[in-house]
Amino acid sequence: MATVKCVLKKRGRPSTEWTDEQGDHIFCCGYIDASTESLLPECWECPDNVNKAQYGMDGWKAGK
Repeated sequence: MATVKCVLKKRGRPSTEWTDEQGDHIFCCGYIDASTESLLPECWECPDNVNKAQYGMDGWKAGK
């Protein structure tokens, strides 16, 4: 469920993190910088990155 347009113009590998009555909640795994082997800064800041999935799921559980 992409909520923002990708800054890099091409999303990384998708990852389904959880499913509820609205459907699958899909996040992007992003891209790794080959020189540092860490997530690109643009991906780290993106609200659709998989590292933000827990915050979304916590908000969903709190709203139940």
